[in-house]
Amino acid sequence: MLHFPPGELAPAFRRLRGGLRFVVIVILLALFAGPSARTARAALQFDVFPGFDGKVMQTAWFPMTFEIFNDGPPFDAVIEIAVGLGAGSGQKQLIPVELPTNTRKRVSAPVFSAGGGYARWDCRLLDRRGRVIAERKNLAMSLQLAQDSRLVGALPRTLGGMPTLPQLSTANVNQQPAIARLQVEQFPDNPIALEALSAIFLHSEKAIELKQPQITALLAWLQGGGHLVVAVEQPGDVNATGWLRDLLPCSLGGVGTLEPGEAFDEWLPNATNSGPAIAETAPPTSPPPGLVSATVVTNITTNAAGVVTTTKKTPRPRPYVRPKAKAPQPLPKLSADEKFNSAQLPIVLATPREGATVSLEADGRPLIIEARRGRGTITALAFSPDREPFNSWRHRQWFWVKACDIPPQLLRAEREFYGAGESADGLFGALVDSKQVHKLPFGWLVLLLLGYLLVIGPFDQVMLKKLNRQMLTWITFPLYVAGFSFLVYFIGYALRAGENEWNEIHVVDVLARGDQATLRGRTYASIYSSANRRYPVAGDPAALGATLRGELISWGQASQMSDQGRVVQRGNNYLAELYVPVWTTFLCASDWTKNAPAPVRFTVSTGGATNTVEIENLLNRPLKEVRVVLENNIYELGTVAAKEKKKFLLAGGSKTTTLASFVNQHANEMMQAARARHQTFGGFGGQARPELNPALTVETACFITHLRNAQAAQNQQLFAPPGLDLSPAAARGDAILLAFVEDYSASAPLNQFSPRRGWKHTLLRVVEPVVKEEGQ
Repeated sequence: MLHFPPGELAPAFRRLRGGLRFVVIVILLALFAGPSARTARAALQFDVFPGFDGKVMQTAWFPMTFEIFNDGPPFDAVIEIAVGLGAGSGQKQLIPVELPTNTRKRVSAPVFSAGGGYARWDCRLLDRRGRVIAERKNLAMSLQLAQDSRLVGALPRTLGGMPTLPQLSTANVNQQPAIARLQVEQFPDNPIALEALSAIFLHSEKAIELKQPQITALLAWLQGGGHLVVAVEQPGDVNATGWLRDLLPCSLGGVGTLEPGEAFDEWLPNATNSGPAIAETAPPTSPPPGLVSATVVTNITTNAAGVVTTTKKTPRPRPYVRPKAKAPQPLPKLSADEKFNSAQLPIVLATPREGATVSLEADGRPLIIEARRGRGTITALAFSPDREPFNSWRHRQWFWVKACDIPPQLLRAEREFYGAGESADGLFGALVDSKQVHKLPFGWLVLLLLGYLLVIGPFDQVMLKKLNRQMLTWITFPLYVAGFSFLVYFIGYALRAGENEWNEIHVVDVLARGDQATLRGRTYASIYSSANRRYPVAGDPAALGATLRGELISWGQASQMSDQGRVVQRGNNYLAELYVPVWTTFLCASDWTKNAPAPVRFTVSTGGATNTVEIENLLNRPLKEVRVVLENNIYELGTVAAKEKKKFLLAGGSKTTTLASFVNQHANEMMQAARARHQTFGGFGGQARPELNPALTVETACFITHLRNAQAAQNQQLFAPPGLDLSPAAARGDAILLAFVEDYSASAPLNQFSPRRGWKHTLLRVVEPVVKEEGQ
């Protein structure tokens, strides 16, 4: 007990009261300071720029760019990208970022659009404890283009020089080709994020502002099959930029002017009405499975008071009826623009280099020069579209249709298109999925259920009645349930239990540059898990760009990277942790690009009726099941031994067939195996799924257009992300080498764990133009 001397009791109470007042003030400050601090942190700038100016291609990668300004205390943050609605809902990508005080950072990451046209993305900025600092929810693209359309990126000098396309119809805008304006600051530095663009328009003045990582990504995209259109206004812009000077198909001199005359009119695709017609796409015999047609009926009635009532009624969907095929529609006839034809057009004096082609010239001066660069094309414009008189030319929209290689039929809205179908990922999944997993035949499931019903019903009743112990059913019934549960577990164990397995199949495009090459790879990997477990995977550290996604099952449907799995994007590479439940398989796909020594060299020369192929194997293992596609024929060349250089004379024979026949021969078996992967049960008689030849399957899967045509009779659609299909290269007349290499990978292993089982195979693909011998 406390004792205070006389006269000191009151001062003691005053001191105690003062101390309590101080404690209360501190508590109140803490309560009010917390929300104020959070409010200050919430004011942090967090802007999101999705896609290419809000436009994306379905079933393709696109960039998601973030701009963050932190004027508060420094902290380590994580950007989380999640698909909120639509395909692959639940998948997440994480991007670590350091945010010092008073700094502005711009971060970009490739994101995959699985299709469907209705996807939404949620983006959040988290601190190291996982607390939300800022977020942008339900981000939708302004335009999600259909896979068979075209998206062109543009970096003009001014807004007035932006390419535009003719609008023949305002219906079905997601099927119409589109132009997206790009910003230099937001231009991706990952080449994979650019693959959704069929062409890029680049003004020479903007090329100077690109940074080296962006230049590297642009060149890799061009080599991989892109179309780069460069407009030159000042020769100094190009001559002072080494990479662009060496890339152009022409050398540049001074400047001048000329009258275009009728040169541009004759170059346009619809200069006269006798030009190429717009061929309407033939409608399919029926829509893809599950699609039917329905008509909305609108009834408008007026009552006695004059009030108009509108009601809409949607009847039951009717079976799809094939419409009549439409005749090809001609392009709109254009009249000459005399004002433009007689105006003075400022030009740059250009001299084509060896191998280049002059597509348009006027008064003997080259105005458009083209050349091949790998599998891509570069086009140089010796004039600036930003300046007059071109900027006010009446037909400039049609100029961009041809300059960007946009098929005219895409401008028609009446063409048939259905956003549905199966993904080519299933073809590769049928190869790499573990053979340890077996499915219970549906007939055996029916027999098992009937046996269970017979045991717990008639058998139990008859047996207990004979024993005159009906009350024992309280004991026998739980025993039956336990026994059948053990039987079901045993059947599941026998059908699905096994050892951890990791299988890979690589499809690698070799873009040769002398002794070196740019390798554009697509890796399909399957994990079989013997337990509920997380598996670490990572991209090749030497890759210029690498991404990871789940399987694209069908149009608008992607398999989810489980919520317990994460993909952490670090720069242009990734680290991931994939969660796979017990006794199941998970298929993922990794897209990557890297520079490496060329694994193979391939040249084709023609001397009239004779085609000579030379293949040099630079690997220390043989190339098996080598095939060459040329002039819509496919030639089987057998095996090329390790470090061997071999010549072949291509001629008709028993080992030669048309490309269409080759694809048709294997299409049905491949599609049957791909669909069997997603069936819950096996066949009634327990038929095993088809055993596929890995080399034949992968080589056939490289011709998606031919596969789609082969399956048209079965009313089945097939699609794949950009770049996998080699049918356009074959149609262009290029020679294609397909070489299968067993137990080989051109990239570092994805799996960062040691599986008990596994294999890896690679298909090398080389596309080269045919070289004509002298005198031909």
